[in-house]
Amino acid sequence: MWACRATLRPLAAVHNVLRPFLGQSARPSEALRELRALRAVVHSNEWRTLLDRCAPLRAPPDTAVVLFSDASLTGAGAVIANGAHWRWRWPTPRPASQQQLCEAEGATLALESVATVDAIVVLVLDNEGVAGWLISGNPASQRAVPLLERMRSTLERRRQRLWVAIVPSADMPADGLSRGDSHPPSHPSPAVLARLRRSAVEVPWAAACPAHSLCSDLS
Repeated sequence: MWACRATLRPLAAVHNVLRPFLGQSARPSEALRELRALRAVVHSNEWRTLLDRCAPLRAPPDTAVVLFSDASLTGAGAVIANGAHWRWRWPTPRPASQQQLCEAEGATLALESVATVDAIVVLVLDNEGVAGWLISGNPASQRAVPLLERMRSTLERRRQRLWVAIVPSADMPADGLSRGDSHPPSHPSPAVLARLRRSAVEVPWAAACPAHSLCSDLS
């Protein structure tokens, strides 16, 4: 449900404000045209499964890079499934009120660490709030907007596509790294990776998965 709520809330807020004007003007303004276009996109086949059943319409291919990202008040960590891992330390410990911002910065650092050009990346988080604003493209905090722009720049520069998936905190392999643990992280089983790919939601503001790619249709 987290993906569905994050996608619908911004649209619902705009739609409720402009609802009295929709369909009543013979010559609607450009803003109303854009809202109608947005509403059409939301109700198109591309979003059908996400809105109706809160599940992805298609899954990334088995070759997608599965990237786990986690953060704490002292640092961040990232793990590529069956691959490299990284950890970062903040210059000073941060207050608890910045936990969401730490998660967002950790996700940004993790994505910037995937140097593969033309990769399809499944970014796995244990924080529903950050996952939600990644899908909606609408951060809850203005301080996260530059991080979103960094992500967008990275994706465009490396021609990468992005999906987002959620795991429970207990199953997050990057948790120890984010807290300063230097031990190599454990890697999830093939069955877990397959389940994450199937549950991942494509990020709509990132480059869309092209028709010639190996995405799996789930409709």
